[in-house]
Amino acid sequence: MDKQTRDQVVEILTVIKEKMAHWTLITANSLISEDITVFQSLCEVMKKEFSPVRAGYYIDIFKGIISAYQNSEINHVNATNIGDISKLSIDILVFVIKELKEEKEIKKEILFLPYKASMWDSLESIWKAAEADKQHCNAYVVPIPYCGKNPDGTVNKWYYEGNQFPDYVPIIDFQKYDIAVRHPDVIYIHNPYDGANRITSVDSHYYSSELKKYTNMLVYVPYFVVTENIESHFCQTPGVINADKVIVQSEEIKKQYEMYYPGGNPPKDKFLPLGSPKFDKVLSSEKKDFILPSTWKNKINGKKVILYNTSLGAVFENAAKTNAKLRYVFSVFKKRDDVVLWWRPHPLMKDSMKSMHPEILYEYQQIEQNYKDEGWGIYDDTADLHRAIAWSDAYYGDMSSVVCLYNRTGKGILLQNLPGSLYSPYWFYDVVEDFEHDCFWFLSPVAECLYAIDSTSGSINNEVPLKKDLFSGKGVGSWPNISIKKIKNQILIYPYHGNLFYIYDIETNKIENINTDIRELNLMIMGSIEYNECLFLWNSTPQLWVYNPKNKMICLWNEWINLGSKTKKMMIQDAACIQNDRLYIPLATNQLLEINFYTKKAVLISTGNETTCYVHVTSDGEKLWLLENSAIIDSFQPENKQLEKYYIWTDKVSKLLPYFVYIIYTENKILLFPCCEHEGAKEIMAVSLQDGTITRVNSHDGGYAMVRRTRKNYIFALDICKGQIDIYDDEGYLQKTVVVNMGEERITEWRKDCFGIGEKIATEKYDGLLEDFIRQIEQHNENKQRKYQESGKCIYQWQRQV
Repeated sequence: MDKQTRDQVVEILTVIKEKMAHWTLITANSLISEDITVFQSLCEVMKKEFSPVRAGYYIDIFKGIISAYQNSEINHVNATNIGDISKLSIDILVFVIKELKEEKEIKKEILFLPYKASMWDSLESIWKAAEADKQHCNAYVVPIPYCGKNPDGTVNKWYYEGNQFPDYVPIIDFQKYDIAVRHPDVIYIHNPYDGANRITSVDSHYYSSELKKYTNMLVYVPYFVVTENIESHFCQTPGVINADKVIVQSEEIKKQYEMYYPGGNPPKDKFLPLGSPKFDKVLSSEKKDFILPSTWKNKINGKKVILYNTSLGAVFENAAKTNAKLRYVFSVFKKRDDVVLWWRPHPLMKDSMKSMHPEILYEYQQIEQNYKDEGWGIYDDTADLHRAIAWSDAYYGDMSSVVCLYNRTGKGILLQNLPGSLYSPYWFYDVVEDFEHDCFWFLSPVAECLYAIDSTSGSINNEVPLKKDLFSGKGVGSWPNISIKKIKNQILIYPYHGNLFYIYDIETNKIENINTDIRELNLMIMGSIEYNECLFLWNSTPQLWVYNPKNKMICLWNEWINLGSKTKKMMIQDAACIQNDRLYIPLATNQLLEINFYTKKAVLISTGNETTCYVHVTSDGEKLWLLENSAIIDSFQPENKQLEKYYIWTDKVSKLLPYFVYIIYTENKILLFPCCEHEGAKEIMAVSLQDGTITRVNSHDGGYAMVRRTRKNYIFALDICKGQIDIYDDEGYLQKTVVVNMGEERITEWRKDCFGIGEKIATEKYDGLLEDFIRQIEQHNENKQRKYQESGKCIYQWQRQV
């Protein structure tokens, strides 16, 4: 029996009970006759609505009442027995009403309140499980209206998507379902924001704070999934707080919800790690489940399909670059006849732009309209994400919850980066100059080798295979934990982590591991410097090691002083200098570490205020020149602590990244080179040692990852984005550029290894990677076994037991 029928039966019995309390000799006999008819009808209802056992239970009671009434009719009700008959009947009806209200066979009424059809997958498998259990549950799907908001928070437009749900989902008009009257046992929602969302809002009648008043249990199921971590604000929304239960995708995500919950002490068992119905949908969907429009089908026609997903988060973070990226992506796919782009912009993209970034909306609308008009790709603004996932062969686009879903399919994924953040395919891990042999030695992700390139042509003239245990991994975004340093005719290859040290002898062309007393090195080696024909290495632990090329040994040289809790790890590799037989290392604070090579004593020197952050240092023989993170350079005399500041500029300062990355001392000036990690950094500046004037001497768009000087009038700067080494003179003028040529065969093999189709998520790190990705896509095997936990069934089974 459903809840509504039960309530009707209870209401009928309550009316009869109340009439019995007012029986009179005049009305009793006629009312008894009417009630017998009602009880006979109720016996039929019980037989139809309950199991045979429970139906027989209630029918026996009703038949007993009927029999008693019939005897009363035969013997006539009189002044003596009317009170007894009335009291007995009332007692029986009170008992029956109580039994019906506590009846376990009463079907639960479960209400699903989606608002966007595209988010229905977060609830669908729960609804399917409930809908299939007709014996115990009545499930109702009631899509509710929502609005878009203006920047000032006022309503822009109302939407209702009830007609966009799959045909197999029976939809009930929200105007015909009165929640306050029906008081469903359980309500499921996937919108947790109430009025707190600046872009959209459901009708206030459906805020979680209101729904909670009209149900025994309010359950929130997130409309998204995440990879490993969830941002704190998602755990503090009104829906999360007001819900009786919150369904989360895993035990790890549950812990994060509990940690971020306001006050840090959520009710016990509020968060249930039962999985996400969104995973159910993506893994159960296949091409045959969806019918494509004929125009889409003709465009695909056996070609590979790439799903291009653009999210709101990317727009919020990089609004200025959004449209340029779209133009680039469309230019790549428009010229190809072997692949089809299936573009799905976030359904709230234009509303969000209008509210948050109106300055880019007009151009975006033009790009979007041109894409539609030209017709070479698929534009999908429907609610059916899973059709796009099932039909596509790979994913390209922004990081979003769609990536988490797509990753379950095993198909290839490439996360897009915006213009200006793409690298060249010719990365360097580390570079040293070898002017005796007129070459550069470097490590590259192209292969696990040490390479030498000609300093004029850039062609490889030596290739030394390295031990595989030196590499922690290779490929896009995975830098191996190794670096190199040249001392005499040896190349020392040392790890950022661990204790594997190797030496390559340039003369003998041999590589061997070297002896070391380093037992454990858990922190990153941040630098090394040559002194007295030895190489000194350090990291952020209180230790310094020395490598002697004569005996090929690395030994602990000195214990540093206790640097204190405020000291951070050094930010720039090899950010150190030697002056007057003392080593100076900036500690990314206002402190320098000074180590005396003769006494082996170490002291901390503080300069400036505590907000100062030194990232590099050089020496002119008398003073230290310290580069601040805020594009300021200081001259400092360690003996008398005299400090003088030179402000390069203040309008291009980043709190997170230095505008300049290296400073180089020449005979008459200090040269400052721009940092590749700082967006827009390109000026090469100079501070005159004669009069302190600051001038711009050159420019390099994109900045540098490393700048080093090994001989007079010769400075080389490493541009990892363009795969080249720029050579400057002492005045800061570019003399020549060496473009590294790895050869197409090496690069092709490396690019293939960048993706790991079906195994990992790749990130767009260099220009041209998108086209490489397209070439590497393999058709997904539709026949593979799909094993997964059916979260919707698990959630419903939990619901049954509550």
